[in-house]
Amino acid sequence: MAIQNLQRCDAARVLLSFCTVGVLAILISTGCGQSMPDKVTAESSKYEAAGDENDDGGQGDDRSNSGGVFDQDDLGVAVTGGTGAGQGAPPSVGSGGFPRDPFAGGQATGATELLQVPEGPPEELLAFIRKIEQTRPAGFSPEEQIASFQQMMRVRGAAAAKILAQDVPPEIRLQAVFARLDSLEALASTKSPGADQEFLAFAESLLDDEEPDIRTAAVQGKINVLTRGAMAGDPASVQALEVYIESLVDSESDPIRAAAIQAKLTLLGNMVENGLPGALESLREFATSTRDDSYVHIAEMSRITLLSIEAGELVNGEGDDVAAITTQLQELIALGNKSEGVMAVGKMVVMALTRTDHRDEADQAVQWLTEAFRDHANPRLAAQAEQLAEQGDAMALRFTIADAMSGDPEKVEALISALTALFAKGLTVDSLHQAKMSAINLVESGQPEAAGQVFATIKQHYSGHENPEIARMALDAVAKAELRLDLIGKPLEITGVQLDGSPFDWEAYAGKLVLVDFWASWCRPCLAEFPNIERNYQRYRDQGFEVVGVNMDQAGGNANMIVDRMQLSWTNVMAESAGLDPNAERCGVDLIPFSVLIGPDGIVRATGVHGEKLDAALAAAFDAGDETPAAGSPSIQDSPEADGAPVEPVERVPAEIEP
Repeated sequence: MAIQNLQRCDAARVLLSFCTVGVLAILISTGCGQSMPDKVTAESSKYEAAGDENDDGGQGDDRSNSGGVFDQDDLGVAVTGGTGAGQGAPPSVGSGGFPRDPFAGGQATGATELLQVPEGPPEELLAFIRKIEQTRPAGFSPEEQIASFQQMMRVRGAAAAKILAQDVPPEIRLQAVFARLDSLEALASTKSPGADQEFLAFAESLLDDEEPDIRTAAVQGKINVLTRGAMAGDPASVQALEVYIESLVDSESDPIRAAAIQAKLTLLGNMVENGLPGALESLREFATSTRDDSYVHIAEMSRITLLSIEAGELVNGEGDDVAAITTQLQELIALGNKSEGVMAVGKMVVMALTRTDHRDEADQAVQWLTEAFRDHANPRLAAQAEQLAEQGDAMALRFTIADAMSGDPEKVEALISALTALFAKGLTVDSLHQAKMSAINLVESGQPEAAGQVFATIKQHYSGHENPEIARMALDAVAKAELRLDLIGKPLEITGVQLDGSPFDWEAYAGKLVLVDFWASWCRPCLAEFPNIERNYQRYRDQGFEVVGVNMDQAGGNANMIVDRMQLSWTNVMAESAGLDPNAERCGVDLIPFSVLIGPDGIVRATGVHGEKLDAALAAAFDAGDETPAAGSPSIQDSPEADGAPVEPVERVPAEIEP
């Protein structure tokens, strides 16, 4: 579990996203960068999970852990940020919560061992707090993880309170205050009963503290509580937040003033996101009024806000001043703060310019960002700078893939040309991976013919590769893809034994619409899909829908434990003997989760049916009373957004199967 240091944050971070129907959603939060998880794999398994890749190459954060911010937004928890203070920087507030994989980092076990605060001097209590910060929560389901996390935060906060009850040196007191504030913020962010009130009371008790960093953290804590209430639609909280912000914007303390301005930008951004009339103009006006502030962090967050607005309007067709956008980015970089927020909005600008076919300007933006961040003290940002040029090329290919997913022959031909140009730069493993993923996305968007062209292009270029191992990888990928593509319209039989070793009777499923789901206990994306499968199974099972899980664990795996803990109600099978699963071999499975939808006649109708695609396929089959649609029909594809934007490709991680 990653915890950011609240004492060494140096900038404002911006989390922003473009809504494809024309509204720019902006969430600005001051704080440190968030560590990304390592790729989740099982070394003993022959399969690798899809969609579980580490965005930053496992660089993590270069700051030490002493009373920081947990990230839990990816567990679906509404979060506004953690608390803390910076050394001459705005109050450090992260996005609050678990990292994307709540099991990434930290120790393999130990959450249940940290349920009581030990006796001992302040130094030992601080060591105990740090141990909690390095321990991941227990549990498999999000609910179990949140409950474990909350218990850890209660104990962490209690340990900090025990330190604060003693006469301790200022540095130890500072760390204890930050740890308690952050623990209470984490509890409030995960909606622990009474946590907001306790957090607010503790923060208000510190508003007149003699330590400036503590005062700043207390101010930010109070802002966070009021912001949560305001974003939940509580009119009293909205009014209280507005009054409190206005009381702080002229503070003599730059960090406190920055906290107030950040909160106002966030509130206005939320109004923009909710489509309130005049909100975007108000946000632009306020950010413009503070863009040249003497305090660099205020100037930076205001410029980031303005730049994100301009980039969003460019993407949505509401603006076309490309020169202004590139100039604003150059000026933002010239401020010299080089924060994660600058890198984040810089990437957004690159994406916007690439998406709107301003490739020269995108290349220039990449060059500026690379030069500014290449030697950054934060190794993760330095690594991002080195990767940015490659990511720019990958982003251009991504958009080409998205266009090809529409099925337009010209767009498909453009994709083939782009892949051919990519191969001309070098027949690398990475190029092979990108091409393979593009084909998989085409299949899952209902374009198997286009996918076949991609695999034919791979075979043409890689079959004679000078490295026999790379040639084998490419040909193996093509062979398995051909097996998957050949499934459609053919009968399929599932074999094996049930997880308890009892016989499995495939004939019992005759006349049923069956989803065959390939999974493994170590595959996080597989486990994340189970609630959706369960929901659909309970809805349609009485109408003739069945599910058969094919578990890919090796002998002695954790399949039974997963089935019990997640209360899976459908039958799961496994291979009768150790080694490659025959079902996976027949279906060409080298990437999980993978699913096959088989009609009542025993004929395969679709593959890669997960999430909304499963919802749509079952609704078409049962709610409308129609025959199950064939693969590629609009009812089992992700529908394009209302503005006609192409469907974005799905990120996948290749899974190599050992010979």
